[in-house]
Amino acid sequence: MSFRIDPGKITLYLLTFDPNATPAALGKSKFFHGIGHNANNWTMLRNALLQHPHTSSLEATRQNTYGLKPLCRCLLPASPNEGTYCIRTVCQERNGDYWLSTAYPQEIGQ
Repeated sequence: MSFRIDPGKITLYLLTFDPNATPAALGKSKFFHGIGHNANNWTMLRNALLQHPHTSSLEATRQNTYGLKPLCRCLLPASPNEGTYCIRTVCQERNGDYWLSTAYPQEIGQ
């Protein structure tokens, strides 16, 4: 089993400032930009998110009509400003791999 991320999930969603984006998407973008991620270093965020399921705790695994959906949480492995941040990632199983659905900040200890 491997974890995968569509590049557009980062560049067009997690790092977007599209005025037509939902408030939730803009909040995620504001968070990731605030810790130093941007369109110029988007691969750093991708690499950190690919590491996240291996370096964080598995909070839950849910089954839906599309397959298994693991939720992982806490420390983001790397950020440009070198701070320590807790995030939650949600993946969706597709053809034996887990694809990132979303990522968003969490309070440490929450």
